[in-house]
Amino acid sequence: MKRQFIIGTILATLIAASAQAATFVTVNSNVVASARWTRNNVYILTRVIFVEPGVTLTIEPGTIIRGVRAGAAGSDIASEPGSLVAARDGKIVANGTPDDPIVMTSIDDPHVIGGAATIPASYTNSQSNLKVVVAQNYAPDGPTATNGFAYNQQWGGLVILGNAYVANYNIAGAPTVDGDANGLPDAPHNLVDPTNFNVGGFGRDFIEGLDPVTIPSAGTLGIYGNKTDADNSGVYRFVSCRYGGFKIGGNNEINAITTGGTGSGTVMEFCEVAFNVDDGFEFFGGKMDTRHLYSNYIMDDNFDMDEGYRGTNQFWFILQGNIGVARSGYPVNNTLTGVTFTDTQFDNLFEIDGAEANNNASLPYTNVSVFNLTVLSGGSASSEFTIVQDARVFINNAVGSKLADLAELSQTALDPIGTITDVSNFHYFFDANLGTTEDKAFTDLVAPLTTSAIEELSLQVVGDAFYTKNGVDPRLAVGSAALVEDGPLPPAGLVQVNYAGYQRNNTFLSGWSIIDYLDVLPTTNVARPAVTIAGATNPIVSFASAGATIKYVIEKSTDKRTWTPVNGGTPLSAAGTITHTDLTTTLTAGTPVYYRAYAL
Repeated sequence: MKRQFIIGTILATLIAASAQAATFVTVNSNVVASARWTRNNVYILTRVIFVEPGVTLTIEPGTIIRGVRAGAAGSDIASEPGSLVAARDGKIVANGTPDDPIVMTSIDDPHVIGGAATIPASYTNSQSNLKVVVAQNYAPDGPTATNGFAYNQQWGGLVILGNAYVANYNIAGAPTVDGDANGLPDAPHNLVDPTNFNVGGFGRDFIEGLDPVTIPSAGTLGIYGNKTDADNSGVYRFVSCRYGGFKIGGNNEINAITTGGTGSGTVMEFCEVAFNVDDGFEFFGGKMDTRHLYSNYIMDDNFDMDEGYRGTNQFWFILQGNIGVARSGYPVNNTLTGVTFTDTQFDNLFEIDGAEANNNASLPYTNVSVFNLTVLSGGSASSEFTIVQDARVFINNAVGSKLADLAELSQTALDPIGTITDVSNFHYFFDANLGTTEDKAFTDLVAPLTTSAIEELSLQVVGDAFYTKNGVDPRLAVGSAALVEDGPLPPAGLVQVNYAGYQRNNTFLSGWSIIDYLDVLPTTNVARPAVTIAGATNPIVSFASAGATIKYVIEKSTDKRTWTPVNGGTPLSAAGTITHTDLTTTLTAGTPVYYRAYAL
């Protein structure tokens, strides 16, 4: 269903019912007992809010959560913007849908279902001070510095902490002992932190931005990491985090979505970060696989992975801005749009590192695999892929447009394992305006690029004019070399495709993403299929196909929490109606099974 239809229906309903303002719930203190946040309320985070250990916070689909800025502009606490944190042993179940995403955003962002009616006129913060909300202009065609592309650092972000292994250094500098050769430390690391807490524990101590020196009220709730790789910190699906981030100082920041020691029992898919002052997604250690992540117009690194993060990921998308350009919002004549930046540095697409400190051989090693990646870059002056000490990185089936430096690798003689980068089936295009001195090849690779990874002479996507009305179309262009299915297949359990890039025929962002609200996406998209289920013994899944050449993925779930591809992960395509009998599932009375389908 298109966003325009959803909003039109809602507005018509509101007008007919003489719409009432949303009910605003101010959240001034931690969540200390399991609770449910409902879509009929708008929740206002007036400081850093922890979901404490042993507590589950369930957030209904369609719920809007708004954070405030730090200091006098909102929280009246320096260095503490409104943020939401799942502490270790706490959980957040944010299981949104494409029709009803969960939006975490600034106090005055109108680009949500319900629009301006969901913006409070005022709120009372945790310091008992009344704050009047002066709404800013978020229109895509607003003037320079006052439009939907212009803002960031309006609140904090979402932080998820867990008990999985994290690589960090030993005070004595001794190498990590791994007697059973399982890639994990046999004994705790000795860690240094701002209060010398947790010496002798596994993993890192306090996640950046939430240490007790910066936020005294946090106490020990900001600690992450332990020795449970299968830890479960909840569900994060169709969550849009916008206009956030906070720079406390130096390398101490709150990102859009931060994970620390998050375990494999955590579900993260179909999550968007956008217009964040610091990193989009940052993974500090832990072991977690993800799918369908979107990083849009991020001011710093889009994906930052370090401290022994391990994960196999599929379907990632990056829409990067360009550096130091002041533009006004686009008028109706489809000219350029943009922003006057408060921070003029767009940074890396990927920044991947090992343990802290560098070159210390702490376990586990950072080990990242990404399958089906699309990058639309602005030709930033910064390196596109920075991969440094003790990191093992595997990038497969990727498309890059308007790249500057393709890679920057750094390792030293002290690096105990060497930095490993393996790239396969990467189709990339360099903007003609880039200087001839720009590096146009991965350097210091363990193995050379495969023959299908070539510099293309034309764009591989339909449109990458990311400051133009309807100018961003990440779908692969007809006849694109990236469509050739000649790359490596991902591991079992993931969707079995080996073309390059992510969005083949489906933008995946239409109807719920902030960039759709800002009208940079195309006006049409492949329809989301309506699935019907039949059968007495084995489920028979049917839905209408949008065309014989479009590939569809069918996935199933027994709890609507975890979804796995059926048919061995192999997509289906046909003209008319697609029908698939799931022979791996036997229907049993009283035992539900759910199916969903989407076009690639």
